[in-house]
Amino acid sequence: MIRSVAVELSIKDESTGRYYPIPVLPERIEYSDGDAIADTVNIIDLGEVDFLNGVALDSIGWSSFFPGRYDAGYVSVNNLPKPTEYKGLMQRWKLNKTALRVICPAAGINKQVYLSSFTWDLRGFEGDINYSLTLKERKTIKPIQLSVTRPAPSKKKTTPAKRPAKPKPVAKYYTVVRGDYLIKIAKKYKIKDWYNQLYIPNKKVIGSNPDLIHPGQRLKLP
Repeated sequence: MIRSVAVELSIKDESTGRYYPIPVLPERIEYSDGDAIADTVNIIDLGEVDFLNGVALDSIGWSSFFPGRYDAGYVSVNNLPKPTEYKGLMQRWKLNKTALRVICPAAGINKQVYLSSFTWDLRGFEGDINYSLTLKERKTIKPIQLSVTRPAPSKKKTTPAKRPAKPKPVAKYYTVVRGDYLIKIAKKYKIKDWYNQLYIPNKKVIGSNPDLIHPGQRLKLP
């Protein structure tokens, strides 16, 4: 007895870690392995020589539809979202260049990609959305750390240059206007602890009640 292979196709959003199974499997998945890239150079007495320079990006694509209603005969998702939700998700992925991962165990596909193209059209009275998409391989460049050799220090005595004196910080003040209160001022100037950073240093000006300030009072800001 020959057992059939269960085909599943899903896309993982790498930024959220959430998996999105494709609700209706396409009739075929087109996978294009990137061609080898070579720079061709003419060399005297030798002719053309190709210098290999990596490979082009792989691409994956298919056409299917987002169904307007659930049908166990061809839909592989139980809690089926609306077709417009799928469409909006694909459009956001393409616009934001979201890092994705396409997974199809039956075909041995598990590759980080981004959504390169997405086209769709509305068909049928049930609101099905037919679509075609192309996913391209996403490569991550790892920076190489270079070590810099410092020259040997000169034996000649040099007079160290005098560092310019740091300017003294200028105190900032705020003049209270009608409608002000301390929490409002703190939010305006991004002061996290309004009581200890704004009220306590200005207690002599404000008085014993931090909720009562008057127009014209000059408050020192941290």
